[in-house]
This record gives sequence, C-alpha cells and structure tokens, in this order.
Amino acid sequence: MQAWLTQGQHGTLNGAAYSASKWGILGLMKSAALEFGKHRITVNALVPGLIDTALTRHEDRYAQMIQVAGKEPSNDAAQDETVAAAGSAAKLPLGLPWLPPEGIAPAVVFLASDAAALVSGTSVAVTGGDSANVTA
Repeated sequence: MQAWLTQGQHGTLNGAAYSASKWGILGLMKSAALEFGKHRITVNALVPGLIDTALTRHEDRYAQMIQVAGKEPSNDAAQDETVAAAGSAAKLPLGLPWLPPEGIAPAVVFLASDAAALVSGTSVAVTGGDSANVTA
C-alpha cells in the first residue's frame, strides 16, 4: 500500500487544508503499518517533490512560487514560469525546477517489490533534494 503526498512534511503558502490532509495521510500510513504488519502487509508513503505535470505547470502555481520568494508575479505566464523555474531550481540541491515523472518510478517499483519486504511504516522522499530542508 502506498500513499502519494507532497506537502505532508512542511507547510504551504495558502495551502493549510492541503498540507493538513497530507499530514493526515502520514499518520494513517504509520497506523496502518502497525495494524497490518501482523499480516505481512507493508505500508509506506511516497513523498514526491514538485513533479513536472499539468497540475504543477500552470500560472497560479508560478504565482505562488514567486510570492513564496517574496516577489510579485507579473501576470505574464511565460515570464512568471521562467522566474518560478529559476527560483525553484536555485532552492533544490539537484537544481531541477520540476522533477520528471520517470524520476519517481524507481522508488515506486522498489516499494512494490520483494526487495522492500522489510520496509514498512516510513516515507520515501523523491524530491530532488528538497527534503533536506525538512527538519521533522
């Protein structure tokens, strides 16, 4: 069993409800791991970073990223995308503004494989290094 979440380890500007729901998934995952372990069922959470999809590549998201950096969006989608990408890439140790979906797949395959038979009750972060900014 895998849970997909991203904001469950830190807050998000204008996203309190979203972050709270992801924190809840982490708690659910840990409780389920305790409950299902006796049946040899592993339960983990995959914590992906900002994946390069239509959900993350849009004008509202660019504006949010720019605001988090303490700047004002220009309301020009192309310009805001460039500014958001540069700011995001500068923040991440691996220097990627958005993570390619295929970069997440190996972690999913691992967690679904027999090689992860003893991995349960934990989260696996594939964030391009953004998880280095998380202290809890």
